[in-house]
Amino acid sequence: SLAIVPIGVFLQHYLPGMPGDGRGQARPQAIRAQDFTRHLLSADELARVNGFKSRKRQVEWLAGRLAAKSLARFGTSETIALPGVGIAYHPEGAPYLEDQPDIPLSISHAGDYAVAGLSHSSEAALGLDIEKIQNLDIESILPVAFSDRERQNMDPGDPDRFFACWTLKEAYLKYLGRGFRDNLKKVEILDVDTIRHHGKIVGGLRIQLLRPFPQYTLAIVTGPRPNRM
Repeated sequence: SLAIVPIGVFLQHYLPGMPGDGRGQARPQAIRAQDFTRHLLSADELARVNGFKSRKRQVEWLAGRLAAKSLARFGTSETIALPGVGIAYHPEGAPYLEDQPDIPLSISHAGDYAVAGLSHSSEAALGLDIEKIQNLDIESILPVAFSDRERQNMDPGDPDRFFACWTLKEAYLKYLGRGFRDNLKKVEILDVDTIRHHGKIVGGLRIQLLRPFPQYTLAIVTGPRPNRM
């Protein structure tokens, strides 16, 4: 299951006093429990969001929290209040539901949207990533994050292809539950239907590339639970 939260709508309904424009360069804003028009955070979560160093990080994290908590309520019991839905993190950085640690959860955000995905099987794993397609110096990024074989197949003038491959790399690393502790060059996307890791095709994966909104790419990777390395 997926939940997508438009950040502007989230602010309007949950934190109308927090400016949404220009948040990329804005300093963090002190947030109090009474600033919310609807209950969302536990006391520990409120303390955490007030520890972030930028307003952009605060807003994205809050919207991602709403997406994940809403999915958890939908998948379990809608009688649970959102502040009571606990989300913790594995040592490698992957999120999980405190009451259901074996159920795969993945959260991502970019631009104006936050996304969460929740699997319905403890035998599976899930990773997703959303990115906004925008002007970047692709030629300078390719040698850092893409293998020689990938670069041979990549046209720096094709941002759609670049972002499709980039989101798949990130979604796959989240599927592994390791965040970005692996070398991005070791995850190869030579075509968008296949993922190679350390030179070998990874079998058993279901790979989805979606365009949920104009100028946004969403990659979802699901499959059997991998062995943690």
